[in-house]
Amino acid sequence: MGTRSGDLDPGVLVYLMREKQFDAAMLEKLVDRSSGLLGISGIGSDMRQLYEAASSNADAQLAIAMFCYSVRKQIAAMIAALDGVDSLVFTGGIGENDVETRTAICGGLSWLGVSLDPAQNRAGENPISDRASRCAVHVLLSQEDEQIARHTWALFPRCLSG
Repeated sequence: MGTRSGDLDPGVLVYLMREKQFDAAMLEKLVDRSSGLLGISGIGSDMRQLYEAASSNADAQLAIAMFCYSVRKQIAAMIAALDGVDSLVFTGGIGENDVETRTAICGGLSWLGVSLDPAQNRAGENPISDRASRCAVHVLLSQEDEQIARHTWALFPRCLSG
């Protein structure tokens, strides 16, 4: 995540409270606003900014690598829970717009049979997987604004009636 911690051993929180005298507000700030990509890199939570800095900043490189590892780990967990996978779909800001991150994530999923076509991935064409891939990989526009508008419109008549 950009500023929030990912997996966190609860013992870390106890340690910070006991040994470093962190209170609830300090813990909240640490795990919600000062961790994730920002906490690891020390630069920020925007992947574009991290890629710009990565050539000369080891912490930016580490933040990117840890993010991609975490995504691969979550994908693998979902595959285990679902007992398999037919398609892998990228969406949202990074999923839709970040060719490098999609490449890094999928590169670590070759055991699953994921293989990207570099030209289709760069162009965002669907599918972005190549013909030899055993798992289809797609980029799907999230259309969050449209969904919010649909929900708002559905509530609108109720708002008028009081």
